[in-house]
Amino acid sequence: MSDVRSGSSSDLTLARELSRRLVVDGRAAKPAPVGPAPLAYVRFPAHRAAPTVDAPAPVRRLPDPPIVSIDQGSLCWEQLLEWCLVAFDAEAAFVMDAYGLVVANRGRMTPDAVQGVGARLMVALQHAAQMAVDTPDGTSRALAVELATGWLSGLRVVVGEGEDALQLTVGIVAKAPFARDERLAVERAFAAAAPRE
Repeated sequence: MSDVRSGSSSDLTLARELSRRLVVDGRAAKPAPVGPAPLAYVRFPAHRAAPTVDAPAPVRRLPDPPIVSIDQGSLCWEQLLEWCLVAFDAEAAFVMDAYGLVVANRGRMTPDAVQGVGARLMVALQHAAQMAVDTPDGTSRALAVELATGWLSGLRVVVGEGEDALQLTVGIVAKAPFARDERLAVERAFAAAAPRE
């Protein structure tokens, strides 16, 4: 038999010989089982395994939106955005046109911040529209992004009909994102601002 100390570390015969020589507490060690390890089950107490569920958020009672028309110019947007600030206890609200320009903004965001956030929100909504494969018109309805101190909720709204319709993006920075029925209320409020004939 060759000297075991002079063998190669990749020599399986040598490895088997060395493993036979190992002893544990004066007894020969049992060779490790070949194949996958047996499954072990871990028991968790039932109270720790159950997921924690936050209490449902209280339903906000939105005030009635102002009755305005875009024929009123900037006053229309200011009143709608002021309503958004009050209705959602928001820090800021803004409206962007289809070209990425700020139409109006209210609240604690500087005009430069509104322009940057609004432009990024528009791009995010465009990307979300590409993921909305299950909607008949292929558009996304809304988007909410959690920020360090609250939520940015954004949605697209259409004011008017036909060729004269305005495609707008509304952004609201608040403590919580708005729910589906709240989003619909914002859409209706802005859609109602269509020019009166």
